[in-house]
Amino acid sequence: VFSSMLGRAMVYTCGVFHQVPSFASDSYQGDYAKSAADGTLEEAQFNKLNMICDKLMLQKGETLLDIGCGWGTLCRHAVKHYGAKATGVTLSVEGKKYCDYASKETGIPTEIHCCDYREIPG
Repeated sequence: VFSSMLGRAMVYTCGVFHQVPSFASDSYQGDYAKSAADGTLEEAQFNKLNMICDKLMLQKGETLLDIGCGWGTLCRHAVKHYGAKATGVTLSVEGKKYCDYASKETGIPTEIHCCDYREIPG
C-alpha cells in the first residue's frame, strides 16, 4: 500500500524540482499508468535526498543518524551516494523489517533500530 502512494523510493513529504516538471498528466487522456510513470516524482525525491546530504556536508566515512527514518531511504541514499555510514531509528516494527529487507535486497548496509529516540544504543 505505501509503495503505491510513496513511489519506489518510499519517501514521505516533498520532493525538489530544479525546473518546472512536465507531467504526463498535463495532457491527461485517461492513462493514469502513463501519468504515474513519467519519472518526475522519483527524480524530485532523489533531488531531495541529495539536498539533505549536501546541506549536512556529509562526507565519506561520516555517520548519519536519521531519527524517525521511515522506510530507511535517506539512510540507504547516504551510504550509496555519499559513502557514509547510516543508522536509522523508527518506532515501527514493520518499518524496521522493511528497512532491513531493502538493505539486504540492495546490498546497501544500514543499521536500523526499532526504539524510542531516547533509547538509541551507543
